[in-house]
Amino acid sequence: MTMTVIYTEDCISLSPLFASTLSAKKLVDPGQNRIICTLEGATGLNIGEMITKMDQPINLLHLASKPVVQAFALSLLAFRPPPHTIALLQELYEHNARCPMSERRRFDEVPELRQDCEYTLQMFPGFQKDIFLKHPETGAITTHQHPYSDLPCFRLLTAHPTLVSVPAARQVTVFPWSWPVQDPLSVLSYQLTKIDWPPQTSQNIERQREIWREMQREKQREFRCQKRARRANVALMDPRAA
Repeated sequence: MTMTVIYTEDCISLSPLFASTLSAKKLVDPGQNRIICTLEGATGLNIGEMITKMDQPINLLHLASKPVVQAFALSLLAFRPPPHTIALLQELYEHNARCPMSERRRFDEVPELRQDCEYTLQMFPGFQKDIFLKHPETGAITTHQHPYSDLPCFRLLTAHPTLVSVPAARQVTVFPWSWPVQDPLSVLSYQLTKIDWPPQTSQNIERQREIWREMQREKQREFRCQKRARRANVALMDPRAA
């Protein structure tokens, strides 16, 4: 019986050369206050708890080169969770948005949200650069070209699908014209925008005002990031680029 080969994120490169040491890429950046705040509410965590998870392994990709890190940072590449995982997250977000505080469910207490689920590598539609994979057992390197129909599925070394879904959804929402209408990830992203967190109390009104101001600044940063991603990535998107 043939055993299925399990590829992980460190098997990916944009050149035939693989670095001897891995580079860590955070799925959710600690500076993304708006995302951290709404994700905290949607996933059933306590106030201020999500930020403590930003440096934990569940928020990290382990990548083989700086160009791959850059491709993920610019939303040219993203790992897409399987459909049943996205559906579970949608259900969790919906539940936590509607229920009393005492009935909220934590993402890390949902056994079906498995860290060993298999992801597809999702590319920005304009991305056409060759992708190189290193076989996890033999070390043999294979080349995969646009439209990448021969790419395998991937498991991630330490990341949790709840956090993996954030950049995957961002890729879809930053370039919405490139994806199917009502893509499940765009629905997931929309659900986050409807989360009112932290709850309205007299103790945290000033904190909410600070978060609102940071949200406005972050929206401006995201807008600038979108502009850069559209015009400053020729080297990564052009298959002829060195």
